[in-house]
Amino acid sequence: MLAVAREQSAAHAVSLFSWTFWSISHAATAVYALVVIHDALLSAMMWCNTAGCIVIAALTVTKRQRYGWRRSESRVRSTAVKNKKGVRRDGTLRLFETVQPSK
Repeated sequence: MLAVAREQSAAHAVSLFSWTFWSISHAATAVYALVVIHDALLSAMMWCNTAGCIVIAALTVTKRQRYGWRRSESRVRSTAVKNKKGVRRDGTLRLFETVQPSK
């Protein structure tokens, strides 16, 4: 949670799908623990896990709303230029072409 909160970008390394899925699975386990096996402690732990996953997903959504949902082209370009891969001689990017290793 702290890592996402401190992130100064759109937190693209965080998978919203995964955290949402984990939230749903923890909530389902919490309900099952309480209703079927009558285990209040397990249910409470699962609700805490659900809350944590929801917080991480919410922080990620907030960061992406603030900084943008897509990675900026300038960031892709600077990485390509820095690595000297994926840039044509005219300076344009080769995003969907195979880059041959230099000999």
